Amino acid sequence: MRAATAANIICLAPGPAPGSLLLQYWESKEKLLDYAINAFAEHIPAWKAFNRAGDTSSEFGIWHETYLVTPGHYEAIYVNMPPFGLGKAGKLHPAHGKRATAKDRLDIGHGV
Repeated sequence: MRAATAANIICLAPGPAPGSLLLQYWESKEKLLDYAINAFAEHIPAWKAFNRAGDTSSEFGIWHETYLVTPGHYEAIYVNMPPFGLGKAGKLHPAHGKRATAKDRLDIGHGV
């Protein structure tokens, strides 16, 4: 799934995850950082509104982590469930043949 969030900025897997969690996978660090400072994207107005509201209640919180992952150096396994997380952001391959073991999959270096 690819969603354009602003001109030439691509978020690979946007949207809420189960449990009211927003999880995003970005195509590159540069595109994430460009989006974060783009006054025409949703990020800056949302932060400004949150800060104006001064929400100090425990009803809403923010958890933010950023990981930089070298392309092809990750895996995601799905058994009896739809693609989620990395599986929505990347290309899925069946885990058999040259991809039968974790070592084989990671040695191929194409991710998911």
